[in-house]
Amino acid sequence: MEFSKKSIQKLGKRIRDGEESIQDQELLINYRNKFKEPLVNLNNEISELVHSLKIKFVLAGRLKRIKSIKRKLRRPNSQSMDLSRMGDIAGTRIILDNLEDQNNIISKLKSFFHIEKINDKRNDLSNYRAVHLLIKNKDNIVIEL
Repeated sequence: MEFSKKSIQKLGKRIRDGEESIQDQELLINYRNKFKEPLVNLNNEISELVHSLKIKFVLAGRLKRIKSIKRKLRRPNSQSMDLSRMGDIAGTRIILDNLEDQNNIISKLKSFFHIEKINDKRNDLSNYRAVHLLIKNKDNIVIEL
């Protein structure tokens, strides 16, 4: 099933405004499902890349739950949230032992993938330490790493 950017934006607005129909629920499920294969492919590519560097790692991927997508769209401070630009419908995580390995992997990922955005939170004052990368594949599907 093909989705235009405009149709996804309209679907997100109906969900945000609490006006979605049963058909919209099905559309949202189908839209989310279009991220499955690209997520699996990205995880396989990342796994091969990290293995080739002989670095110990844990890799886990997931699709955002439908309930979580709706909740994110409906947050009071997210009135400008656009479903077509939601970058974390599909996500994967690499857990590494140290900063040197993180920096090495980030450098390699930059040379192998189209990185749309990087958000380095390792120096933030909170206890949350991570680097978020939005990776866009050849079909313009964005997956958060």
